[in-house]
Parts: sequence; structure tokens; C-alpha cells
Amino acid sequence: ITQRNPVHAALSFALVVLSTCALFLLQAAPFLMAATIIIYAGAIIVTFLFVIMLAQQQGLSSADQRSREPLLSCIAAFVLVGAILIVLQATYDNSKLAELLDDVGVAARASSVDEMKKTLGDGNDVLKALRSEKANAHLTLEQTKDFDTAL
Repeated sequence: ITQRNPVHAALSFALVVLSTCALFLLQAAPFLMAATIIIYAGAIIVTFLFVIMLAQQQGLSSADQRSREPLLSCIAAFVLVGAILIVLQATYDNSKLAELLDDVGVAARASSVDEMKKTLGDGNDVLKALRSEKANAHLTLEQTKDFDTAL
């Protein structure tokens, strides 16, 4: 017995049974997994929960005694969302696209075809690189317009 509350103990037992089933599945034993789910989850855990729910508990539950903290949960949510956004910003790299767009801008301002060729190199390679970067990049509306006019 690890929990004082019988509902929590039954739910913990259900979690252990499902984790055991996952281990059986990882070991390529689907029959043992199915048998464990049918026997334990289908019979024993349901019986435990039935007995617990039908038994009259005395007093208030722990959820009724606990106060809710909406301010704390909002702050925690903002911190988590901020951390996710910081990680996404740090891992997203669009330097190749910026370099390609700069080259296209320099080529667009060139006065002759020879200067364009010197800036861009082989035109097919640049167009392929730009199209692949456009598919992978998240561009703002202004960048998309500049990009489409450059192509």
C-alpha cells in the first residue's frame, strides 16, 4: 500500500498494469499484453473502482479542501510557452535564405547580364535553392512579395 487514498491507489495500479502491457508489447509479446489488459484492466481494476465508488467515503475529498490558484497556473503557462518559443527561435536558422535573398537583390540591381551571372552563378542552381528554401522557410508577407518579384 503506497497511497492513503484508495482511488489513487487503484489508479496507480492501473497505470502500473498498462506500463507492464507496454513492456510486453516492446518485447514483441502481443498475446501477453492483450491477456494482461483483459484480465487486469478489464476485470480487477474495474472491480476495484466499482467497490471504491460504491463505498461511502467520510469527509471531503482532497480536491475539495484544496484552493485553486488561477494566477499561479497562468504564470506557469506563460513561462512554459515562453520557454518553448525561445527554444524554437534558437533552433530555427534562416541564414541560408537571407543570404540567397541578398544575392538575388544584388543581381536584380545589376546593370548587365554578366554582372547577374557573376553574382548568382548558374541560374538553375540558384532557383532550385530559392524554391527549396521558400518551401522550408516561414516568411513574412513583405518577404514573400520581395521573394516572388525576385523570382
